[in-house]
Amino acid sequence: MRYLLIISLAIIVVFYLSGLVLSPILPDEIPSHWNIDGDVDGYMSKNSALHFLPLLTLIIIGLMIFLPRFDPEKERYTSFQTAYDGLILITVLFMMVLYGVTLLWALNVQISMNSLMACMFGLLYIGIGYFFRSVKRTWFVGIRTPWTLLSEEVWNKTHQAGSWLFIVTGIVCFGGVLIPKLAYVFIFTPIILTIIVLFVYSYLLYTKEIQSGQKN
Repeated sequence: MRYLLIISLAIIVVFYLSGLVLSPILPDEIPSHWNIDGDVDGYMSKNSALHFLPLLTLIIIGLMIFLPRFDPEKERYTSFQTAYDGLILITVLFMMVLYGVTLLWALNVQISMNSLMACMFGLLYIGIGYFFRSVKRTWFVGIRTPWTLLSEEVWNKTHQAGSWLFIVTGIVCFGGVLIPKLAYVFIFTPIILTIIVLFVYSYLLYTKEIQSGQKN
């Protein structure tokens, strides 16, 4: 039984039903977008808002569940299935907390979105970092550069480095909780640097592997 997947689906149902229960007391327009300062600058009709995020989450999770079936390396997923289901759970929690906070804002319970997003992205990056410790080479998940896909050794070393870098990136994100006005700097700057570093790192590993093979 894939218990983590069942929990993920249950969370979506619980949050969605909670939205329907709150529907009678919600205003006709619900906040749907916040600017960089954490102020609302976009709204969505109540009916659309109640269904949009749960439906979007189901689509994302559906893709995460079914795409591996078309992966040429699909048999490898069984070796890290629990970690993969954990990644699905983290994604669901991210989306549904966002859904819940949106409803709270509609009820005039205003939580700092900048601080919340910094915290949520921090936890998401840390979760991805732990996932990278287990993931095997596949076509749909993981750090997929031309060089990690060509070499098992490059894949493994890049993911070992990526695991720590994503965890550090997640920790840096929490700086946005302390300084909400700079939350998106803390969220996006480290992840962009991490992606660049891992891209270059995988290339250097592959180049070294090729050179070593030519010498032998």
